[in-house]
Amino acid sequence: MKAFIVYADYDLIENQTTIKLFGRLENGQSFVSLNALNPYFYIKTSELKKVDKYLKKFTVESTNFTNFQGEKVSKISSNNHTELNKLHQAIHKHLTETYEADIKPQYRFIIDNNLLGSIDISGDYESSERIDRIYKEPEIKALKEEYKPKLKIISVDSELDEKGNLSCLGIHSENFHKTFMITKHTLKNVESCKTEEDCLEKFKAQVIKLDPDIITGWNFIDFDLVYLQALYKKHKIPFDIGRTNDSLRLRIEENFFRSSSANVPGRQVIDALNFIKDPFIQEAPSIKSASFNNYTLEEVSQVILGKTKLIKGKQRHEEISDLYKKNTPASHQTLADYNLMDCELVYDILEKTKMIDLALERSSLTGMPLDRLTASIAAFDSLYLRESRSRSLVCPTTHFSQKEEKIIGGYVMESTPGI
Repeated sequence: MKAFIVYADYDLIENQTTIKLFGRLENGQSFVSLNALNPYFYIKTSELKKVDKYLKKFTVESTNFTNFQGEKVSKISSNNHTELNKLHQAIHKHLTETYEADIKPQYRFIIDNNLLGSIDISGDYESSERIDRIYKEPEIKALKEEYKPKLKIISVDSELDEKGNLSCLGIHSENFHKTFMITKHTLKNVESCKTEEDCLEKFKAQVIKLDPDIITGWNFIDFDLVYLQALYKKHKIPFDIGRTNDSLRLRIEENFFRSSSANVPGRQVIDALNFIKDPFIQEAPSIKSASFNNYTLEEVSQVILGKTKLIKGKQRHEEISDLYKKNTPASHQTLADYNLMDCELVYDILEKTKMIDLALERSSLTGMPLDRLTASIAAFDSLYLRESRSRSLVCPTTHFSQKEEKIIGGYVMESTPGI
């Protein structure tokens, strides 16, 4: 069956590195495939003796591959990626060079099988509460013909009262349009919630039920997700809105030239604000002629869609707070409409500019998942490694010193980023 890879990851299951590919099938169902992999890297065959004492627990194989200087290399592998990383760190100081030790297991699997976004998957499967099909050791092949998947997208926006407390959480998608509001009133397109905790629980349940492939919003990661993560933690509710029981993890960047990121297992989080500011996206025909005075949702939606927010201007935050504070059916309805319009505007901007289609096309060309769309170096590496295989070449490991990062929710970068 035809399918598209939305999210790739790996895990250690009973000491075996297992590749997890999440995505959407052509019949509309969600899936995850579980395939065992023995990760590996290479060292010069001539240097094996230097590190022989470290290799007893690992598999060492001769290869026909060489480095760029024509020197023979040997393959070092293990079923446990963590142990292989420890080996690499131990032997690195004894060798002049290692090769391809910085490739993460999921990308190793994708590259070795020459997968480019779209795949053909077959095999037995079972289902779970959050995933329609769970394949264990399925046969996965690269799809040769062009295939354009229909992914599920939801746009999310949150509103706060004057004290910074949650007032409502909106979701808009192709077939869903509702906000979860803490209110006693019965309103249009509103799920009334008794408390902040009730609102968070109902929102999470709805996201899981909708089962989106992509979650988006405007300034979504740095504002909405940071705020919501803290709120879920405050109420001791797991913020697990992905396709597993693992909670969302964030990496917030203070560097102007790097965008923050969110890891929601099995799904992709695309911040529409960061997306539309990216130089690669701005070269797309659908947006290339657009000119913005700034990157507020009000400005961008006006330029691209010819419509804008229901409440705008510098005083809108005070006006929004007043609407909620009045606590009348009319004021809360206006706030709900405003919240949902913001969700809808972001969704329509992505639709009108075809930015998701562009992301899918690039993923199918480079083999990189949607979250790495604008990672030009990683995309180049992905293609270069595939080409090097046809020439029996291996690529050097890139070594970086560990950098301090602002970590939120336990999300930690690897010291050798690779692809």
